[in-house]
Amino acid sequence: MKKIISHRVVTGSLILVLLVSCQSEIQNSFVHGLNKTLSTENRSQYSLNFKYFRDDDSVDNRTVLAFYPTFAEVNCTNKEIKLKVNTKRSRFNVLEQLENEEQIYDEDDEEFMEHAIDLVHQLGSGSFDESSGLITIEYKIIENNDFKLLDQANELHDVEKYNEALNVLEELSPEASEQVCILYLKAKIYNELKEYNSSIGYLTQALERSPLNDNLLYSRAHRYNKLGETKLALGDLDASRSINPTHYEIYYLYDKIYSDHDDYRQAIRYSSLGLTYRDDDYFYNLRGWNYYMNDNLELGLLDFEKAIQIEPNNANSYEGIAAIYIEQGHFDEALNLINKSIELDGVNTNRLNQIAYINSEIGKYDKAVISYYKAIDTGQPNSRTYNNLGWIHMEHKRFNEAISVYEKAIDKGFGSELLFNNLGTAYFFKNRFKEAVSYFEITKDYDEGLNTFSYAWLAKSYIKLGNLDEAFKNVKTVITLNPEYSDGLHESWELESTPLDLLLIELENAAITAERTDIVNQLKIIREQL
Repeated sequence: MKKIISHRVVTGSLILVLLVSCQSEIQNSFVHGLNKTLSTENRSQYSLNFKYFRDDDSVDNRTVLAFYPTFAEVNCTNKEIKLKVNTKRSRFNVLEQLENEEQIYDEDDEEFMEHAIDLVHQLGSGSFDESSGLITIEYKIIENNDFKLLDQANELHDVEKYNEALNVLEELSPEASEQVCILYLKAKIYNELKEYNSSIGYLTQALERSPLNDNLLYSRAHRYNKLGETKLALGDLDASRSINPTHYEIYYLYDKIYSDHDDYRQAIRYSSLGLTYRDDDYFYNLRGWNYYMNDNLELGLLDFEKAIQIEPNNANSYEGIAAIYIEQGHFDEALNLINKSIELDGVNTNRLNQIAYINSEIGKYDKAVISYYKAIDTGQPNSRTYNNLGWIHMEHKRFNEAISVYEKAIDKGFGSELLFNNLGTAYFFKNRFKEAVSYFEITKDYDEGLNTFSYAWLAKSYIKLGNLDEAFKNVKTVITLNPEYSDGLHESWELESTPLDLLLIELENAAITAERTDIVNQLKIIREQL
């Protein structure tokens, strides 16, 4: 009997493969019980049971746990478990899966082949390879009718018919409805509907069945982050990373969470870790932006250049280098790079913002305004778009236009300390001092570097309202916070005196007019101390 070499390449998603054989000398039979059970230790395991009956009535019984890999489990990418039954071996074997492992099989044994064909009929499903003596037995986790419904739901999800997809999923059998991939699909649908709590609920149910599933933990972290539950999001990310540290998207989400909270040092740390598992332009580009936001312009430039070296068509990295050149005042070079990024990837909000900023810096204010309004018209403006557009109006004393821009920004949910301060200032110059006070009161306790501005303009507003006690209290706060206080609006108007000097003079004149000698005397002492 000659030998041949057959290559067994596992194409399914099993981590374990079951090899069962019978002896040619006697007539034996197999009974398969491929019923899914759930392990108490890890509920993503599937229990596959085989019984081998000998002629002497003895039974060889084996149970094998088959694992769906986490990615396959959450995406329903594998519809069946495939087992290999070898009719040319004389004993019962369970072997660990080895990709591309060479196996030696006997050939040209008609009795074995006949028995193999009989075995296929007994099992009711599968295929027989005569050259190797291997039978492939298919066991479906979800039955055919449920798979049809699943495919239909997936198609509806892909065309954004989410409620219809949910209705189809309600028709699944109870057993199928409990599968990880079905729960995950429901979680995806509710995520698209922005019902993040419902999405988290289904992911939690899926994790009860598959607790060591890094993909489920990563996905739930995304939803927690959407809800602003940063601590819970980071907890799930840490758990996902402990299971599968090579999943590069984990590091992307770490990066996003920390960069969104302006913790760029931590963001840099995780984008650097991401490079360990995805050494291409992706994380170089992410880290380049983190360096830029952390004022490490030279390191940011190196990363953007590295990303472009790997992928010459990385439009976002050209945009990043342009941002650095803008900071360095190299406006012509920056504009060329922005145009390059637009050529590769079209316009976006940030590129329009960059063009507008360059135009405003070189004195082409009308062009800057046009670019900012184009950014708003894209449907994806950001806080910077509104802040900068309103600021151009403020610099040119177009306060009605500034108020309109800032109020629209607030309606869109882009309220920030800078925006509220600017809106208060615009109301101040429209002599609407009560509205100005209301916005400065919102921002005065912010801890982002602008609260001195808020207290100064509160003082100016209270002077106009005739409330000199409140004005004097806020002036003292300004001096305590920053005795060298200045602000961008006065600088843009190129006033000769400093903003603090102007504020003291304004309060002193008002106090003299109101015959408040107590305030006048205290201001004199303050001037001597300064």
